Amino acid sequence: MSKAINETRYCIVLKQSKIRESNVDYGIESIFVKELNTEEIRFVYFKKRGTINIKTFRILFKTRSTKF
Repeated sequence: MSKAINETRYCIVLKQSKIRESNVDYGIESIFVKELNTEEIRFVYFKKRGTINIKTFRILFKTRSTKF
C-alpha cells in the first residue's frame, strides 16, 4: 500500500488529483477501504458553502483486494 495522503474512519486516501473552479472541487482518488480491505477508485465532487465542504457525488470502482 502507498503512503497515505489522508485517513478517515472509512478509508485511507492513497492518491488524489483535484481540479478547483471557484467554489467547486472535482477529483479522483485511489482509496483503501478499511472495512472491506480493498483498494478502490473514487470520483468526488465537493461544493463549498462558506467554510463547509459538501460532498454530493461519489462513484466507487473496485480495483483489487489487498490482504495484510
